Amino acid sequence: MTIIVLDIETIADPAACERAAVDPADGFPAWPLHQLLCVSLLTVDRDRDQRHRLEVETFSRSAMSERAIVAEVERRLEKCRGVITYNGRGFDIPVLLARAALTGEYVPSLLRAGNRANAGFHTDLMDEITSYGAAVRPRLVDVCAGFGIPAKLDIAGSSVAALAAQGDYGRIERYCESDVVSTWLAAQMWRSTQAPGLGIEHWRELAGWIFSNQPRLAHLLPYVPAPTVPGGGSAFDPCAAGLIDL
Repeated sequence: MTIIVLDIETIADPAACERAAVDPADGFPAWPLHQLLCVSLLTVDRDRDQRHRLEVETFSRSAMSERAIVAEVERRLEKCRGVITYNGRGFDIPVLLARAALTGEYVPSLLRAGNRANAGFHTDLMDEITSYGAAVRPRLVDVCAGFGIPAKLDIAGSSVAALAAQGDYGRIERYCESDVVSTWLAAQMWRSTQAPGLGIEHWRELAGWIFSNQPRLAHLLPYVPAPTVPGGGSAFDPCAAGLIDL
C-alpha cells in the first residue's frame, strides 16, 4: 500500500500575468497564473510488519522542464493507492493540471486526484480538518504549531520568488521537502482521534528514517526531537534507539 504526500512550489508566469493584466508584485496571483518550480513527493509504504518505509524525492526546474516534472509526478501517482495534500484541491492539483494542459502531457492520475468524486484517492487535509470549510481554513504552519510539528523551517512561501531569481533552487527544494513531511505528520496526528497514539508512533518511524539517512536528510533533522505528549512520555528518543550517543 503506497501513499504519496505531494507539495509544489511555484512562481508567477510572467506571460500569463501580463495577459491577465496582473502585477505579481501586488500579491499572490490566482493559480492559473503560476508556473512550476518544483514538486516534492513523500512516498510512504508499509512493510510486512506494518511499519512504514519512507522516501522523499523532488523534481525541480533546476534540472527538468515543467513537462518532465508533470510526467514524473503522473508516473508515481499511477502506482499509488492515495494522495495526501494540504490545500491540494485549491492550488497544487489545479496548477499541475493547468501546466500539463499547457505542455501537452496526458495525466489521468492527476485528473483523478483533482476530481472530488474520487475523495478516497485524494485526501486534502485542509478539507478534512475543516469539514470542507465549515471551520476556519488555517495555514499548514498553524495546524503544525498546534501539534508541535516543525513547519516552514528555513523560509516562508513569500521568499520562493526571490530565491528563484537568485537561482537558489536547492533551498526551494529543501523547503518543499519539509512541507511534505509536515503535511504527513499533521495528517497522522489528526487521525490519532481515530486511533490514540497512532500519530506519535508514525512520528517515531519518521524520526528513525531521517536519522538513518544522514547526511542526505540533514535538512529534516528538526523533525527528530521528541514532541511533548499530553499526559507524559515522548514520541522518539534517539538515545534510547541507539541512534546517537550523548
